[in-house]
Amino acid sequence: MTRYPRTSRLLAILAAVLGLAAAAPAQDERALNQLRGVDVEEHIGRTLPLELQFTNDKGEKVTLGDYFGKGDSRPVVLGLVYYKCPVVCDIFMAKTAGMMGSIDYTPGTEYRTLLFSFDPRESTEDAADAKELYFKSFARPVTDSVRAGWVYHTSDAETARQLADAVGFRYKQMPDGNFTHPVCKFIITPDGKISRYLYGYDQDPRDLKLAILEAAEGKLTPTVGERIMAFCYVFDPSMGKYTLRAMRVMQVGGGATLIGLSVLIGLLFLGERARRRAARLVSDHAPGTTGGHSGVRP
Repeated sequence: MTRYPRTSRLLAILAAVLGLAAAAPAQDERALNQLRGVDVEEHIGRTLPLELQFTNDKGEKVTLGDYFGKGDSRPVVLGLVYYKCPVVCDIFMAKTAGMMGSIDYTPGTEYRTLLFSFDPRESTEDAADAKELYFKSFARPVTDSVRAGWVYHTSDAETARQLADAVGFRYKQMPDGNFTHPVCKFIITPDGKISRYLYGYDQDPRDLKLAILEAAEGKLTPTVGERIMAFCYVFDPSMGKYTLRAMRVMQVGGGATLIGLSVLIGLLFLGERARRRAARLVSDHAPGTTGGHSGVRP
């Protein structure tokens, strides 16, 4: 008699386990269905739809074209987010601000940073609040120039979708009102063409600097060190970041060695000439030598 309740409990536990195992594939399938179509399709070289109109964090109507061309030589770091995102966009915007604060290029000076919400429910106040919030992660002085060059935007659903389609950013709204979407920064040239995609939260700040330098198409004036860095690092699409190329490092090292040897040989040559000249002067002025001055007239 006492076995049956115990057996029943065991059977119930087994049934529950089997039920969970059967439910797991269904849950996985639902998750896959939610994520299908959420990806980035790269369109390197494509020009953005510059006619699209947005509202900036001051409540002003602007077009995408206001940020490109017209003699402006600054590339753009562009992000697609929504400001009330519970996790992903918050981390993305904070990490991006921190990365921007750790390189010696300044938004508003060498480049611009433009954020666009793809949630049509968000307002200018949401954009302005996000801007002030993520300035805290910048860890550098927030000057008027920084504020002018780092702008948050809102728009209607169709405009947001057109911009996302242009850069290949696929996102979907979930039944609970939130969105699933990729995590990516888009680097845009000064004339509005897509130059580079940087994926994820935690890129090396060097990658951001190299992408800005590359997108500027020679319009920035890099230092010698930056020129060498840009030569030695090459973007690897399979890894989504800039990687060091050993051959180019060897070329730079070989060139530096050649220059060093040339300078050393030149210094040795000049030193030898100076030594010989000094020896001749001593010889010419020594007493009892030809051309010397002994003080006795012949």
